[in-house]
Amino acid sequence: MIDNRAGISRTLHRISAIRNRKGAIIGLTCRVGRAISGSANLLRDLVQDGSSLLLIGPPGVGKTTIIREVARMLANDYKKRVMIVDTSNEIGGDGDIPHAGIGSARRMQVPNSDMQHKVLIEAVENHMPQVIVIDEISTKLEAMAASTIAQRGIQLVATAHGVTIENLIMNPALEMLVGGIQSVTLGDEEASRRGVQKTVLERKGPSTFMCGVEIISKTQLRVHRCLESTVDAILSGRFPNVEVRKMDYLKLDETAEREPFIYSSSDKANEIIVEDAQDLSNEITSLDAFSSEVPPNMGEDCWEERMPLRLFVYGGKLHFTFLNYANAYLPL
Repeated sequence: MIDNRAGISRTLHRISAIRNRKGAIIGLTCRVGRAISGSANLLRDLVQDGSSLLLIGPPGVGKTTIIREVARMLANDYKKRVMIVDTSNEIGGDGDIPHAGIGSARRMQVPNSDMQHKVLIEAVENHMPQVIVIDEISTKLEAMAASTIAQRGIQLVATAHGVTIENLIMNPALEMLVGGIQSVTLGDEEASRRGVQKTVLERKGPSTFMCGVEIISKTQLRVHRCLESTVDAILSGRFPNVEVRKMDYLKLDETAEREPFIYSSSDKANEIIVEDAQDLSNEITSLDAFSSEVPPNMGEDCWEERMPLRLFVYGGKLHFTFLNYANAYLPL
């Protein structure tokens, strides 16, 4: 079990272990993965144009689901040579045969997460891809590899943890994805003309990605068509121009609006948590799908007294915590 997690062959499900000091497993996190057709329809125009795309969102909001559908869309609908660098086997599932959700896209597995940046370069040099799909860029080496690939004219589609573009700007390991940040000292005349202090922050170079997408919820996205312009606006204290795209069942509504303020990470995180809770309350009506018949000797009183199983649901993930009781029962 690599990194204390294992998958089920040819599925998107994953089981992760929680261990105590002695290495014994005391808890499990079961992730139920699904390939959802049409989950990337809001981004079809950006993908079709060949723009490099960076998806940003907190864990559990649906980044991997969208990026999997984008890979399938590019490979099947637009007949491009798509190579997925699947570090944790979350995009294509576990096993040598990838899940059908990626379509005709090809996949390279990564033996160790520390080698992801090397596999990215290998994919470009050996397999002539037109598109490279990466899940979770998290280190400076991976950001540098992505920047190198973008300079070779290859379309990049990747995800990164965060809530807003501002999180990437302030992240020393990932700021290269948006062009890098540097401190600049202005002369008295220039500072007076701009109406700012003499020391300001500016973008260092071109952004690795052309477009940025903040995933607000499963049905709402905030699209930055020009990521460089967004970064420049945020650094200068101006409001960035964004498009808020919403999906209403089978109807696609797209609107463009100016954000009334530069949101903070904490405020946006709270908003997403509330929206996810509402989505889950509408989608999950019972736990019958996750449980089987309870043995006769385990009534409601027994469950209340012993509490053999705790079930937590976060953004489509099931978190099981097992307590060490002799009569503990796990429905399968």
